[in-house]
Order: sequence, then structure tokens, then C-alpha cells
Amino acid sequence: MMLMLQMGIPDPEEPDEAAAADHKRKGDIAFVGKRYQEALNAYSQSLRHNTSNHVVWANRSAVYLRLGKPHDALEDARRARTLDESYTKVCFDVCFIIEPCSCIAYVVVQSCCC
Repeated sequence: MMLMLQMGIPDPEEPDEAAAADHKRKGDIAFVGKRYQEALNAYSQSLRHNTSNHVVWANRSAVYLRLGKPHDALEDARRARTLDESYTKVCFDVCFIIEPCSCIAYVVVQSCCC
């Protein structure tokens, strides 16, 4: 049985799918280059224009993990899973990276991955 706490998905502030795609691309490039703050800014800008892309939420979750913000990462992971319940990769990423903190890992496993 899938047990997951769903997160509300906000409406885009300035709907524009082309701008969202452009910012996502910039975020992807920054992430690969390990420029995590730049990637965070780009993914956040993408989400200002389109909040329905689960991959952008998941990518921003990964950035938050690398910036040492596991709670923000978990929120974005939950949003990614709310949009696409079959997208398990984001949950495994969160569990793997924050596993040393057993209290957070337990919340992740119970609310996202199980």
C-alpha cells in the first residue's frame, strides 16, 4: 500500500511554459556544473512559470539536499510525488542523502517512499 503525504501545488505566478522550460534547462546545466545556488534560482524561476512539472520539483529537491536543506528537499519531493505518484526516484534520493539523520529518514520513508 502506498502511504504518502501529498503537498498542495501552488498556481504559477506568471504562467509561461516556454520561460519555464528555459529556466529548467539553465537549472540543469548549473546542477551538472555543481553550481547549486544558481540551479536553485533557475528551478525556482521555472516554478514561477509552471508548477505542474514534477521533474522540476524533483530537481529542486536534489539541489536543496546538496545545499544542506533536507526539510525543503522533502517538501519539493512530496510535491513531485503529488504530481506523479509513480515517480519514486525523488524519494530514494532524499532517503539516501539524509539517512544519517534517522528522525528525518523515518519521516521520509513513512511519508514518501512506503
